[in-house]
Amino acid sequence: MEEDERLEVATMQGMDTPSPHDKGSTYPRRAGLRAWSPAVLLILFFACLLEVLYLVIVALAPLPLLHLSNTPLAAAWPLTLALSQIFFPGAWAVAANPPIATTWLYQALLTLILAAIVAIYTLAIWSMYHWRNTLHRAAFPWLLLLLGVTAVFCLTLLFQPALFSDDVFTYMFSGRLLAFYHADPLSNAPIQFPLDPYIRWVVSGRFTTNFYGPLWLYISAGLVSMSNVPIVTLLLFKGLAIVAHLVNCILVWAILTSLAPGHRLLGTLLYAWNPLTIIELAGSGHSEGLLLSILLLAMLLYVQRKGLWREIAVLILLGVAISLNLVVLLIAPLFTWFMVRSERNTSRAFRGFCWRTIVGQGLVIPLFLP
Repeated sequence: MEEDERLEVATMQGMDTPSPHDKGSTYPRRAGLRAWSPAVLLILFFACLLEVLYLVIVALAPLPLLHLSNTPLAAAWPLTLALSQIFFPGAWAVAANPPIATTWLYQALLTLILAAIVAIYTLAIWSMYHWRNTLHRAAFPWLLLLLGVTAVFCLTLLFQPALFSDDVFTYMFSGRLLAFYHADPLSNAPIQFPLDPYIRWVVSGRFTTNFYGPLWLYISAGLVSMSNVPIVTLLLFKGLAIVAHLVNCILVWAILTSLAPGHRLLGTLLYAWNPLTIIELAGSGHSEGLLLSILLLAMLLYVQRKGLWREIAVLILLGVAISLNLVVLLIAPLFTWFMVRSERNTSRAFRGFCWRTIVGQGLVIPLFLP
């Protein structure tokens, strides 16, 4: 009798205790959260360090001693200079006649900051690689975390008062040539329009004609048509680069979900937090972010279910990428040949390569016409 009662109590206790294998049990979910918690805290720690260093770049960038490219931000919004004036008042005091030693000091400091960003980025990658066995089934919230942190980095550099490159102003001027002056940017240099209010920020490309693809010219013309205020136009170009970078993060995640789901977190982090990518896109507003979006979308379509129409879409995207930046001409033929590599008949493979090239690159030829 007593033995039966003990058996009944044990059975009831077993029913009340959730098993890791019970359907609908919260045990695996809680166990997963506990396993991920150290990794989340670690990635947030690295994110905080990187954000501090990006703020230091924002503070260092406008120093006259560094001779970076000026922007309309500093004059229109003096608040963007606040960090620089608070933490580096000595550099502003000697800006008119700086000693050589002082100039080298701030240049060395900027170099050290950039090196520190690369080092922390590398540590973050190594740490996530160390946790790969725990995070091999990284869920969608991880993507949201990466996107959120990356957006914070990008917004920090969006208001950088001086840039490492003035290419964004070349984009803006090319767009103005097309939209306002109805001139051909491929045959007219910015110096031919010395009274334009944007000419003061165009330095490296002042004497050269446009060498970007026609699609980027149309996009630039559309952006400059939205506003005639330099600071607004600058933020539009940099904002487009930031949006492209965030979209690229999602595309990298989607591609790796198809190819290597266990490495999608590491691969997405590798791209999303890349210092060169963040500084060049969010900081300097380069057009390569949009170019990467088109190429990654083509790659995503290619790695998914095969089919003729999907293949044609990939080829058209390659053509669109060429019309955005002519550098894609170096890789488009190789990618097209890669698509027919499995064909053993040489003549059939050659015909397949030719019609794919015509479809991909031929459809965008009208964009290159005057």
